[in-house]
Amino acid sequence: MSAKKKLIFINQVTGYLFIDVVNAFADDYDCELYAGQLDPANTPLKTSVKFRSFIRYNRNVAYKRIATWILFTKQIFFSLLFKKDKFELFIVSNPPFAPFVGYYLCKLKKIKYHLLVYDVYPDALVNFGIIKKGSLPERMWAKRNTRLYANASTVFTLSDGMAALIKKYNPGIRVEVIPNWADTSFIKPLNKSENPFAKQYDQIGKITLMYSGNMGATHAVEKIAELAAMAKNETVFGFLLIGDGSKKALIENLKKEQDLHNLIILPYQSSEILPYSLACADIGIVTLSSGAEDLSVPSKTYNLLAAGVALMVVASADSELAKLVDRYDCGVHFQEDQLLEMWAFLNEMKTDPVKLNKLKTNARKASYLYTPANANKYKSVLNSNIHVS
Repeated sequence: MSAKKKLIFINQVTGYLFIDVVNAFADDYDCELYAGQLDPANTPLKTSVKFRSFIRYNRNVAYKRIATWILFTKQIFFSLLFKKDKFELFIVSNPPFAPFVGYYLCKLKKIKYHLLVYDVYPDALVNFGIIKKGSLPERMWAKRNTRLYANASTVFTLSDGMAALIKKYNPGIRVEVIPNWADTSFIKPLNKSENPFAKQYDQIGKITLMYSGNMGATHAVEKIAELAAMAKNETVFGFLLIGDGSKKALIENLKKEQDLHNLIILPYQSSEILPYSLACADIGIVTLSSGAEDLSVPSKTYNLLAAGVALMVVASADSELAKLVDRYDCGVHFQEDQLLEMWAFLNEMKTDPVKLNKLKTNARKASYLYTPANANKYKSVLNSNIHVS
């Protein structure tokens, strides 16, 4: 009986989605996972997977983010450089420097590598204001991307828009598109009268508008506070803001200054609470900043669909998000400056509960197209590409 082929996965922040991917390979491959942290939901990493821990990602301030990116990349490079057994690499663009570990090991040791692009760099860093468009770092990175993608055995990404961005660096490569997903058996609709989270935060009988996730500088999370201010005298609406990030203090100040008793601000919820917190929402806000339309697809989108939540997308009409809500008729999309139109939509939902329920039902139906079965698609593609030299 031949030994299993070894596959080493690299992802500094390994959440439930990538755990699903690694688990999909665990029975057929000798798997190792190099990560800074594990953030599972309801499915743990399989015990057969060897886990090696490296420096955690520090998201608090920009210089700490970059420092932990660089240190993690150096740690895994030197760990792999002197590794004597045969293996291939499955590298996520997290941190953004990690894919180049695969490229240099390919040149130094003829190791094959496969890439999963969650965020397209340097484009994402330009959009976040970390580096400037046309600057020397941006131009050097873009030039190296041509060789990075050309030498990869496989390139995966999450959407057609992201695939197009990747091909901008190397038009001749093939990019495999596999969307993210949610566990529809773990996250699902739940009547508020049976939802302890809804009871705890007094959302029964209300139309609950929720933002759950990163409150970073590139996310228009202040819109939920502005809408809460407009609905200050309306008892039918409840507003929940869950998460953390640089804009959290701004929202807290707005809440205090305008006495927004209808706005509840909470920290990130544990995986045990997540099914209840998401199912508490009737309308979920998902945002993409201007210029980021094709740079990423927020994974929270699929969790909201699974919970049967209508989507209010704040992004360009050309974004993947806007196309998704149009395709499945599961929500609406607005530009950042269309606050009055957002308010009009909320009032329409107040007067037309049948339409709101239709959007929510369509969201749940759409979620069945984005399930953990997608994780097996990665293995199917690699089975045709993987050859340990």
